[in-house]
Amino acid sequence: MEQEPTARLFSITLSAERTDAVIDEAYQEACKLGLGAMDALHVAAAMAVHADELITIERPTSPLHRVTCIKVITLYPGSKS
Repeated sequence: MEQEPTARLFSITLSAERTDAVIDEAYQEACKLGLGAMDALHVAAAMAVHADELITIERPTSPLHRVTCIKVITLYPGSKS
């Protein structure tokens, strides 16, 4: 049985260990870019696993799109990211 395209997309995940370094990086990104705590932790975790991209459903005007250390791609309806 073939998976739906979105099921394949989200079936590839990695986990980052909860370390002080990840939390410190999240705090730095949050302070620098005005990110919320969860967005900052997602960015820091993506960086920790050397991800190429961070996929989100956040609207294009979200502070998450200020991130420059990793490519942020949104699936928000109607966006062209």
